Order: sequence, then C-alpha cells, then structure tokens
Amino acid sequence: MVCNSHNMIKNTNTYKYFLVGSNFKKTRMKKIIYTLISFLFCLPIFSQIKTNQEQKDLAFYNNIKKWFSTWELAGKEIYKIDIVKPVDFIFFDDKYVYSTSNITVKNGTKVNTFNLKNLKLRWKKILQNGLIKFPDNSVVPVNLMSFTSEIPDSKNKSFFGMPLTQVLRYCGF
Repeated sequence: MVCNSHNMIKNTNTYKYFLVGSNFKKTRMKKIIYTLISFLFCLPIFSQIKTNQEQKDLAFYNNIKKWFSTWELAGKEIYKIDIVKPVDFIFFDDKYVYSTSNITVKNGTKVNTFNLKNLKLRWKKILQNGLIKFPDNSVVPVNLMSFTSEIPDSKNKSFFGMPLTQVLRYCGF
C-alpha cells in the first residue's frame, strides 16, 4: 500500500464530501418524513369540517338513533310489543323535513338511517318552506309541535311527527 499525503487529502476530501452529501440527504429525508407525518395528522382534522347539510343529516341520524332506541326499549319492556304496525314518520328542523311518507316528501333526497323493529323505513328529506304536508293531506305551518294521527281511508295506518332535538333546544326545552 502506497501512502502519500496527496492521496490522504484527496480521500479525506471525498470522505468529507460523502458525509456532507449524506448529511444533506438525511436532512432532506427528515423534512419529507416530517411533512408526510404532519399531513397524516392534519388530514383527519380537516376532514371533520362538514357542510351545514352534512351536519344536519348527522344530527338527524343521531336523533333517530336515540328516539328509536327509546321506543324499542319502551315497546319491549313496558308494552311488550314485538311487531310495530305501519306508521309514517315526520321529523323536521329549521331547514329540512325528513319523512318516510311519500305524501309528505314526494321527490326528496334519500337519507340512510335506522329501521324500527320490523318496519323497513325509507327516509327522504326536502327543504321545508315553512309548511309541512301530513300523510292525511292536511298542511300545517312549521311550529313547535308533536302530533300523531290515524290516516283516514287507510288500513290502520298512522303517522307521527315532531321536531328534532336542536329545534327543541332552540325553543328552550
């Protein structure tokens, strides 16, 4: 092995360049990794921002889940009901009417939510214009109210309606 000072300096400079270049690459890689990690943590935060319509649909979904759980518990534990007779539901908030009635909501947007025991419910929603048309074809202004009635000329079919909880909270309940 021949050693001279020129080769040592040349090799040392190459080694220094390699270290500097390697360090540069490591720093750059760290920045990329930190950026990706930051992006992954920010994604769930930014994806939680929902439109007003999505927030209302989520509130409707949560309300129906709670109401139906309560009704099923009361029906089972108190009234010993296993089969629910057909009923049309109408719920409303300050912007939408949600219903299983084709008379109340003819051409609405489909909304996925729960069924009630044996009833397979097809929910739809429409923007409310200050009036609600009931399944018996009567029309009433939107107000703080709950109602139930049998539908005339039907085979023991009835309807039930009420405001969603955000309307009740707004009114002080």
